[in-house]
Amino acid sequence: MLNKKKSSKKVILLIDDDSYFVRAACIHLKRCGFKNIHSATNGIEGISLTEELNPEIVLLDVELPEINGFEVLQQFHRQKLDPKVILMTGHDSGEVGMLGARLGVTDFIAKHQFWNSVEIKILEAIALGKKISETGGSPRNIIATNFDLLEYIFNNSDMENKNELFKYLHELRREIKKVKPNKNIIYHSIEKIVIGASGNLVAVGIIEVIKGLISLI
Repeated sequence: MLNKKKSSKKVILLIDDDSYFVRAACIHLKRCGFKNIHSATNGIEGISLTEELNPEIVLLDVELPEINGFEVLQQFHRQKLDPKVILMTGHDSGEVGMLGARLGVTDFIAKHQFWNSVEIKILEAIALGKKISETGGSPRNIIATNFDLLEYIFNNSDMENKNELFKYLHELRREIKKVKPNKNIIYHSIEKIVIGASGNLVAVGIIEVIKGLISLI
């Protein structure tokens, strides 16, 4: 269950070069109940504040001056900074989703949906972080957590092929639980989900993370 009262104290860092958007977003986040909000207007300042503040959540724009959002993510990895990053994009893109997933992005949000979606996405990201830490970080348990996210996305989407996607998701769950899972079955199910969910960049990003973890089990 998402605990909004406790989440309100978490440090949130917004990295975006649009000063009007930043001001409006900070006001909106405070109205949503988040109290500890900071902002940076470029990637270099954002990295510095991430080091200084150790935020729980970073809302990161892709298109930034000097260094872009992906370069910021790469720098986070180099400096062993580990916030939960919600990547903000001006438009939906499968390429952005897959690249972001490879760089460890927790979630994505299209800027035109920011005002309606950011509160729940922050709360979900905080809750997800707790689940992963509670599992001890084993590949199987992290995969299981990502399965839960996929199921949540499919349940709350209007995709016509939901039943087919659930079929392959349940097949994946069954196979992963086995002592010696059949990789051919796993990759076949993953391919079917990627094709079926191709219009949802978050779902595709999550399945790419799962795919990368398969080799570790």
